[in-house]
Amino acid sequence: MLIICTEKRMKSPYLIDTPFRRRGFLNIFSFFITTLTNILRHRIDVAVISVPPGIHAFGASLACYILRKKIVFDYRDQWEEYLISKTTNKVKRVLYKILKALMTILYSKATLVVTVTPPFIEYLSKRGVKNVHLIPNGADISLFKPVHDKTSLRAKYGFENDEFILVYSGYIGRYYRLDTCVEAFARFIETNYFKKTKLLLMGEGGDLEKILELSKILKIEENVRYMGVKYDKKEIAELIALADVGLIPYDKNPLWRNSLPAKFFEYASCGIPVIATIESKSILAEIIDREKIGIHVEPGDIKKLTDAINLLSTDKYFLEEVSKRARKLIEREFDRVKISQNFLNLIEKYLPVSAR
Repeated sequence: MLIICTEKRMKSPYLIDTPFRRRGFLNIFSFFITTLTNILRHRIDVAVISVPPGIHAFGASLACYILRKKIVFDYRDQWEEYLISKTTNKVKRVLYKILKALMTILYSKATLVVTVTPPFIEYLSKRGVKNVHLIPNGADISLFKPVHDKTSLRAKYGFENDEFILVYSGYIGRYYRLDTCVEAFARFIETNYFKKTKLLLMGEGGDLEKILELSKILKIEENVRYMGVKYDKKEIAELIALADVGLIPYDKNPLWRNSLPAKFFEYASCGIPVIATIESKSILAEIIDREKIGIHVEPGDIKKLTDAINLLSTDKYFLEEVSKRARKLIEREFDRVKISQNFLNLIEKYLPVSAR
């Protein structure tokens, strides 16, 4: 994603997306041409470039530097390390390492770099990037909010009021292991057959068909509700708010120690506890423990994941207390409106007067 900010010549920030639908390194060229064209057409002064996707950002960055435009990088996860760790192709691995080195140079030359967690500041600093500031992720608290009476909201989407509902919102696949959630959920149902319970899924991804097929194999397809791909934020917020627990099923990749996914803030803002499969030394596990807003277990441990689901399904008092604590956390530290204003203030601080 590439967001372009200008002065009074444009009424609002301009969003550039590429018209080409190609994969891999060809996106460098397509984003280079698209960015170059739009900078010239709209007389843009400052580009805010969000990474990942980093391959797109490399092409956009080249266009900005050629035209001598200011760049602000919004660094959201260790995408270079992820690409390097996942490829088994030796040529691609070399190319990704070269890309990482080139991006390090681009970050270092940028007017400003912002990132979403303190560990990322330390990581970028070790790569030689100095001008890095913390602008965390967050949630729109006016949209993602708790529902005190879930009865009518559940009825709206076809759920029963006395059901225990787990929700997952986001990409279905890659480093999110929904298969472990489905297996743990099946075990939970097996030992709690008398309870009404549902696993609510929304999103898209390469593993969707496999997940739905797995639910059939485990004979729990009636307990799994796939709600489709949701683009309406209000609808997403309602589907989260009607649930009892939110799932964050990371795989075993150590890169996630430094990450806080957007779904975490949305779950917490809606006042529901989280169950995360994440290493105990991660920043996500640390917040869950410190704020007492959920449970975390080691990735791939289906038994402990089942135990976590079972524990939260029986502790209504904990669910009520978590709702209050989670909401207060987001209001205090992760209100997206406040964060956005801080981001704008930071950009203004680092821009020359002529570019404001």
